[in-house]
Formats: sequence, C-alpha cells, structure tokens
Amino acid sequence: MSSDDINEWWIGISDESLSEFIQKWFAEIDLDDEENTPVGSDVVLMNFLAPDEFQWKFIVTAFELAYDATHLETMAAGPVEHLLGFHGDRYISQIEELSSANENFAWMMKGVWQHKMSDEIWARVQRIQEKSEI
Repeated sequence: MSSDDINEWWIGISDESLSEFIQKWFAEIDLDDEENTPVGSDVVLMNFLAPDEFQWKFIVTAFELAYDATHLETMAAGPVEHLLGFHGDRYISQIEELSSANENFAWMMKGVWQHKMSDEIWARVQRIQEKSEI
C-alpha cells in the first residue's frame, strides 16, 4: 500500500465511522486497562500515518464527543501533542481560536507538553494554558 493509498484510506472514512472509532476509543479509555488497548494503538498509528488534515478532524470530532475529563486529558497527551509537534505551524491559530471560544478546549490544552514543538509554537500553547481559568 503506497502512502497515497494510506492517505486516501484515512480521508475516505465517513463521519459516522470516525465517530464510532472515537467512541470505541473513549470506551477503552473508560475501562482504564493499559494492557488492553487495541483502539488506542490504532490512534497512535493514526498520529503517524494519517494526513494532518485528518488528524485535525479527529481532534475536533473527538472533542465534540468527549464526555469525561479523562478523554480530554488523553487527547491532549496524544493526538493534540502529536499534531502540534509535527504540524503546529498549520494548526496553532485554530487551536488558539477554539481555546478562546471554549473553556473546555482551553482546559484540555493544559495537558499538552512540548513534545517536538518548536519553541515558538510551545510559547503560544503556554499562553493558552496560562489564560485557562478552569
């Protein structure tokens, strides 16, 4: 399978299938069983294999579906950190906008660490973290 085929596969996922995938991931997180995480492993693969546009769609959709603080914490330490570490220049403005508009999104950003982010992107994340009142 070529990288173009992989990109098309991720981009071709329907909104319904994406929501089901995220809900299965959240159910797995809710179990709090670190040894049994097949969907979590798929999320990690997504971070490395899916195009950044899909990763952003995943983050926004997962944020909308999250119903527990643990979901947001896991998103921050995983998909959000990864996206900003590798594509921060493309997404930091959108992250800043969402953080300004939604206090829960801003709170989630408190769980993000620098991980491969440039110092400039990391400084912008830290400003979001400082402004969060939750």
